[in-house]
Amino acid sequence: MYREVRLFALGFVVALVVAGFVLFQLIYFEEMASSAQLTRKTTGALTTKGIETNVTEANASLKGVVYGWNNISLKNAAVFVFKFAYDNFTGNFTEIAETLTNENGSYFFGQAFSTGAYMLVVYYEGLQTEYFFPFIVQGSPLQVNFTLMEKPLLYGVVSDARSQRRVGWVRVDVYDSYGTTLLKSMLTDRIGTFRIYAIDGIRPNSLLKLKFYKRGFLATEKVVAYKGSYQNEFVWLTPPFLYGTVVSKNWVPLRGALIMVLKFAYSNFTGELRKVDEARADEFGYYFINKTHSAGAYRIMASHSMLMSDYYNQVVDADHIYVINFTLGEYPLFMGIVRHSRNQTGLTNVTVTLRDARTDAPVKEYLKLTDLQGTFKIYPEDEVPDGTYKVSLAKDGYTQTRYSLDKNITLRRGAYGFATFYLDRVG
Repeated sequence: MYREVRLFALGFVVALVVAGFVLFQLIYFEEMASSAQLTRKTTGALTTKGIETNVTEANASLKGVVYGWNNISLKNAAVFVFKFAYDNFTGNFTEIAETLTNENGSYFFGQAFSTGAYMLVVYYEGLQTEYFFPFIVQGSPLQVNFTLMEKPLLYGVVSDARSQRRVGWVRVDVYDSYGTTLLKSMLTDRIGTFRIYAIDGIRPNSLLKLKFYKRGFLATEKVVAYKGSYQNEFVWLTPPFLYGTVVSKNWVPLRGALIMVLKFAYSNFTGELRKVDEARADEFGYYFINKTHSAGAYRIMASHSMLMSDYYNQVVDADHIYVINFTLGEYPLFMGIVRHSRNQTGLTNVTVTLRDARTDAPVKEYLKLTDLQGTFKIYPEDEVPDGTYKVSLAKDGYTQTRYSLDKNITLRRGAYGFATFYLDRVG
């Protein structure tokens, strides 16, 4: 028993040593990429790799100019070249060269860099460190210019609260603590980061109200207490429960279209329908239902003046986000429903033929026009002349009832017709 305890203790110590070594390696490589490490390296002479003194712009394999945020070239900015272990910018990276910019802010590297993935790092005391990730092909000269900004007072990251992914191109409005005076308006970059600088007029020990806007997410506010030194802020945007677009058949956004959310009494889309929410489409045709509703069967309906309403039935899980887009068309001249004569269910894939009421000649034929609910529609663009018509229905295994055979319909521009037709099951 004592021997087993000693072996266990020894194994535990070895595991701690290995874990400590791995952690040290991770911290080391992280520090190499940080401005803190670069600050240490540039306080004295650059002796790690040496500076090439005989390189000119003409024979440089890698060159560029380093500017400050006010477009003034920076002398003695430190430029570092790191190479990744793999060509897809992964693995450990190793420093292979470094230099300082001259009095014109220019830097030059004369050595022939082998083909691969690289990271360029530029450091200048008091300004924000910048990075660039080129893929260098040996023998192909490369020029990369840098503009170093002031170090931000506040650095923020905007992410999706559900997926945890960063959200790019979010509008950020910075207000005073009362939310009345707009101090700055900007967009996050493609990876969801934003920065606030001293030149933005932000004073230490002040409260800021940040407002975030992005289509497809709820508007979000965050109050930040700026303490007078560099600080990070993390912002989470919540996507709406349901959103989408409402457009016409020619893709024109339908501003003001009404979206209604109706809930069925039962989860099989039966029972009484009860309205639980509504929204209006904005000038771009987008609508948002922000409130999360309980699980169940819903009907989402869109309507707009002078256009035909449309709806979708949707089973809803409260933990999901739903996107439903609507395309509203003109009211049809006529809409018919083809039903089974006994159980009244709609019949799909029924061939509908219009015939002249006097001559019985075919006028317009539709192949398998009826949808899953058994409906068919005749629109003005179908170019059916105004007049009175018979409706012939054909479906394998069915025959048209006498009642339907004797029914005529009238098409007239500006009017809306409706009728129900029945088929009998053969046999």
